[in-house]
Amino acid sequence: MCYQYSMTILEQIKEFIAVIGLLPLVKKYFSKPIYYFVNLRFKMSSTSAINLLHEAIQESRSEVWLEFGSFLGAFRNNSIISHDFDIDFAVKSINDLVRLEKELLKRGFKLIRTIVLKSDNSLVEKTYSYKGAHVDFFVVKEDGRFFTTYDFSSIPGKTWGETINFIGGLRAHKNTFSKFDLEPIEFMGLNFMAPSKTDADKHLKELYGDDYKVPNSKWSLDQRSIRILTKDVGLIK
Repeated sequence: MCYQYSMTILEQIKEFIAVIGLLPLVKKYFSKPIYYFVNLRFKMSSTSAINLLHEAIQESRSEVWLEFGSFLGAFRNNSIISHDFDIDFAVKSINDLVRLEKELLKRGFKLIRTIVLKSDNSLVEKTYSYKGAHVDFFVVKEDGRFFTTYDFSSIPGKTWGETINFIGGLRAHKNTFSKFDLEPIEFMGLNFMAPSKTDADKHLKELYGDDYKVPNSKWSLDQRSIRILTKDVGLIK
């Protein structure tokens, strides 16, 4: 039996292509048009999504901050990276995320998926969608002088659905980076919390390398030195 889970539009396209047996061919010749379509769909609704996100954060009084690609875009030019197709936030308190989720749902967001670690059933990621704009919230854990988060991937050559059917979940990658303080930063005309100016350079170098200021549409998570593949598995609920 195939494992069923809520998918983003990009994952839906990949799964359909895999089912009809054309994934290798499409990856070779049609990946750019597919990513262009997903990016365009994201851009059409991202501004509205960000405005509503800002409202929800203010109303819930939740401590969340811009992280990963969204923070990189805010740091470079106070905007979304041109080739991005989601919005990234981080949160330490599960209670903050619970309060925020109530406000997001009131404003038309839909919960797409929840990911927990198989080893201890701990929540590590939630994804919401607003008219095609996807927002990821990564749960940050404190480990001494460091923060840790997790991201997930498929087995090379397989889709997420195929990987889940094969190993019961997704491959879990642990990201470990230095702690930082938070302060406001402008993003799409609004103020959001983010790593402080004092800590930003170190944080972005840990995430993206010394040349993080130079746009690179070909950069991938596999290039992140602080990202380690674990033996754990991410379960989608």
